[in-house]
Amino acid sequence: MQRRRLIQALSAWGLRTGIPASALLAHSVGQSQSQDYKALVCIYLFGGNDGYNMLVPYETAAHANYLTFRPEYNSSTRQGVGVARNALLPLSVQGMGSPQMGLHPSMPRTHARFGSGQVALLKNVGTLVEPVTRSSYNSKRLPIGLLAHDTQQELSMLTTAETQGAGTERGWGSRMIESMNLQGNSFTKVSFQSVNRWMQSPTQSPLVTGANQIIPIVQAGPMAALIAQGNGSSRPFTKAYAQQMAAAYADAGKVNAIFSAHSGTAEQAFLGGSAGRSHGLYGQLLAVAKFLESRQSLNAPSRQIFFVGIGGFDTHAEQFSTHASLLSDLDGAVDAFMTAVQAIGLSNQVTAFTLSDFGRTLRMNASNGTDHAWASHNMVWGAAVRGGVYGRDADWTAGSEDISPYEQMSIIPSISVQQYAATLSKWFGVGDAALNSVFPELPLFGTANLGFMKS
Repeated sequence: MQRRRLIQALSAWGLRTGIPASALLAHSVGQSQSQDYKALVCIYLFGGNDGYNMLVPYETAAHANYLTFRPEYNSSTRQGVGVARNALLPLSVQGMGSPQMGLHPSMPRTHARFGSGQVALLKNVGTLVEPVTRSSYNSKRLPIGLLAHDTQQELSMLTTAETQGAGTERGWGSRMIESMNLQGNSFTKVSFQSVNRWMQSPTQSPLVTGANQIIPIVQAGPMAALIAQGNGSSRPFTKAYAQQMAAAYADAGKVNAIFSAHSGTAEQAFLGGSAGRSHGLYGQLLAVAKFLESRQSLNAPSRQIFFVGIGGFDTHAEQFSTHASLLSDLDGAVDAFMTAVQAIGLSNQVTAFTLSDFGRTLRMNASNGTDHAWASHNMVWGAAVRGGVYGRDADWTAGSEDISPYEQMSIIPSISVQQYAATLSKWFGVGDAALNSVFPELPLFGTANLGFMKS
């Protein structure tokens, strides 16, 4: 009976924190002694970000064409979704002459970081199984569940449709970690948003917590008593499980200590850069910054991945003000985070990037919003980024090879999520030989490294 109570209590703790038995038993295994530290931070924009209002054609004729699809917003009538050309933040790219693209006016901090070469913008990225054009649409393999939130969120984090739904899928974040044999540490994968497919693995779940603390599941006294009983057990599994649970419980105490501390360099720099904001995405990225600063006391491995997110991007109606507010939060939170990262001396070792369900239709709908589509634009921040705009412009002409034949004015991706993810993974440390196993469809897309990360 005591053994059963111990296993039940320990299993409950593991399930609630996202740490399964396999992870607890591997707690002390595979911890790298390398000083070559790197971290990737996935910022998920839930709902389907309208990348075509985040990164907008700036050249006069191209912007005029943009407004034929998206009439300029009128604040008096609250009609339209288009961003006025004189409101855009022009992006000057070396070798391109006058600015061709402009950033949404709600993102001045990202614009400034772009000017210093620390932001990459990726155009027309989306889930793909193989390259597709309008002409080949009906003869090519397509991602399952196009335009559906759940399936497209999953595929953007899995990057492969081959095993989706089988229950054995590994997100590409986990596949990166496993290819480098770093999956044995409790702090390798940390989510401040939710359980997610990006970190999914049948052998090790991420540590999933809120931005303030790990919620205690059982009182310290009863847990300590159960662990003591387990340590005294004659059953090898019970004893080993109790020992690993004790270590994991100690880790939880370390994490809560990080959250309760208010005097660290990272927090001071973050709050200074965010004008004191610490809610929503701000709070999640502040927690990541505090984790980064405390990585040595946590005995974290030389590679970590973090997951945060912000919702509300499903802008079917009244999009203009809603989207502007969301982009402002994204801009401010990431800038404060990067300020904190610089303050703790990790500028070249931490990279943040966006993912989203899908993009939005080019044409505005009758409710002054946009609907589910396919491709969108993505952003990458960090001193290790080779700043610039990557990818080609889509042809917005009706019937062009870039427009899906069935979804209303939906752009077909010209960059696959596999290519985007592989470029990040290579910087993270995944070897060339492992890339094709981490991203099985990558060879179908020709270019494995898009060049937006410094080597």
